[in-house]
Amino acid sequence: MLILPKIIPMKLVSWSMVILLLAGCKGGVDVKHSDLTGRWNFSHALRNGHQTKMLDEAYFVFHPDKSITSNLFATDERKTFDVTDNKLSVSGKDAFKLDIVNFKKDTMELEGKMGPFQMEFMLIKSQDTLSAE
Repeated sequence: MLILPKIIPMKLVSWSMVILLLAGCKGGVDVKHSDLTGRWNFSHALRNGHQTKMLDEAYFVFHPDKSITSNLFATDERKTFDVTDNKLSVSGKDAFKLDIVNFKKDTMELEGKMGPFQMEFMLIKSQDTLSAE
């Protein structure tokens, strides 16, 4: 049994433990390749903490064969992607890794370094993709 000084109310200790547990659960969803399949449109983006409009028409298309296409890439070639421990890795020229910090079947938040920039993205799954599921 935990013995605490009488000056610390037990309710405070209980709520503190709940908050610590919740803070430790980052999203709680283990994202798989199949969860990403489809087109994801950029809703908004932050570059180094400031909103950028340069990605307003941007999208990623995740294919079932673990390839990815995007209008962000310099060429139309497909790159490959992998998801491990809620980290999205895209290979090829200008490879990058992004943390999947929040994921639901129709929205996803990504953040990480792309080149010299710290990026944060909110993506929304295309309605066409959702209705096909």
